[in-house]
Amino acid sequence: VPDARLQELGYAPIRNLYKPINLDKEPPFDPTLKEQINQLKGTDSIFWLTILGSKTQDKDAKAVELVREVAAMADEAGVRVALYPHAGFYVATARDALRVVKQVDRKNVGLTVTLCHELMADNGSQIDQILDEVAPHLLVVTINGADRKEKGQRLG
Repeated sequence: VPDARLQELGYAPIRNLYKPINLDKEPPFDPTLKEQINQLKGTDSIFWLTILGSKTQDKDAKAVELVREVAAMADEAGVRVALYPHAGFYVATARDALRVVKQVDRKNVGLTVTLCHELMADNGSQIDQILDEVAPHLLVVTINGADRKEKGQRLG
């Protein structure tokens, strides 16, 4: 549906950029990322950023450095960055994202609560508390693809 029709119906078009940084690789993100972010200039978009990497050691300092670098690119384009927690990634839950976002401390960086990944982390019973904790930094909530998980059950 063209953007004009969406606007007639009262909806804002969604422009999505969903990209990873990988704490265990060099380079840690796509070298064309700045160009991709610049394509969102003037669209009031929120750029989703996942953070991959081994959890065998604390890599927050490196994550913070890289997120700040991406945030600077996004700020130049007037774009916000929302960390997107994903099961199995370095930032796997909203609380992981909150820990990093607080250290990044940039006004254009926030986080996403992804119900699917919170359920996969056995956080379903804590959703209300998690939302209260992350609310000051919350940019996006997704509920699609979420299945209730029983304790110990693996979802794939």
